[in-house]
Amino acid sequence: MFNEEMHVLAPRTIQSARDLDGKTVVVDLPDSSTFVTAINVFERLGIRPHLIYQEPRLAVEQLRKGEVDAIVAIEGKPLQWLSQITDRNLHLVPIEYARNLQEEYLPSKLSSQDYPNLVADGASVETVAAEAVLASYNWAPNSDRYRRLALLVDTMFDKVTQLQRPPFHPKWKEMAPRATVSGWTRFKAAQEWLDRNMPLSSGTSAVSGAVPPPPPRGSAGSAALAPQDRDPLYREFLEWRANRAKGGASR
Repeated sequence: MFNEEMHVLAPRTIQSARDLDGKTVVVDLPDSSTFVTAINVFERLGIRPHLIYQEPRLAVEQLRKGEVDAIVAIEGKPLQWLSQITDRNLHLVPIEYARNLQEEYLPSKLSSQDYPNLVADGASVETVAAEAVLASYNWAPNSDRYRRLALLVDTMFDKVTQLQRPPFHPKWKEMAPRATVSGWTRFKAAQEWLDRNMPLSSGTSAVSGAVPPPPPRGSAGSAALAPQDRDPLYREFLEWRANRAKGGASR
């Protein structure tokens, strides 16, 4: 679907993720995407904070009062509630793209354009991102639930180009319908939609599987760029992953 960036909001005394070791950190409710990813990232970085299970947007006042040391939110940027924070004592903590994070996460940045009240003008904060995937149960093709899910897929895919324009969230521009997930099978109705509307061509990336959505019906307008064409850092990651895969295959 798109990438979800790791946001860590904290006082300016917290300069890096490693400063959170032993600190009190809000990581959303158990089993949420923020909860799962935050724990995994902290573990891989060797950071052991004291975790508080609360919705991030509801913990801002506690952060201001010093009752907690940081808030983690892993969602697609920009977050509306985070954009509204104007406290000069708070900032976004950088997350280094450490080697032991590169197997599961992507490099990303939070810019002043994303959060003008938290990032200096023209500057950016390094972070990591997790890939969000839309998954479903493998319903039998002749079942009512399959038909409903197929209708959802057809409707959403048909409207991707529309969703990629304002006033909808900019994250829709990252949607990569052809991206593959190792060990998973694409929903049959989704594959059929892709075969009808986005047939594979020689120009399709074999690395990411990401292709731009089709232009509006009856229009020759250009489609949105794929993530690897818009973000040099993401393109570098894809090249690194491809080289890594080639290296593994040659051994």
